[in-house]
Amino acid sequence: MVTGLFSAAGLHIGRAFGSRWQKPAQIAGGVVLILLGIKVLLEHLGVIAF
Repeated sequence: MVTGLFSAAGLHIGRAFGSRWQKPAQIAGGVVLILLGIKVLLEHLGVIAF
């Protein structure tokens, strides 16, 4: 019941904000993926150790 309500709320919010925030969210997601890729590369090269 709770999962269904949260899913419905998420869909409603997504429709409301989707058209306005779609492009910035895509850019932010791309930047995060690029930064994660750089982090993994540097870890495998031994430059950083986390």
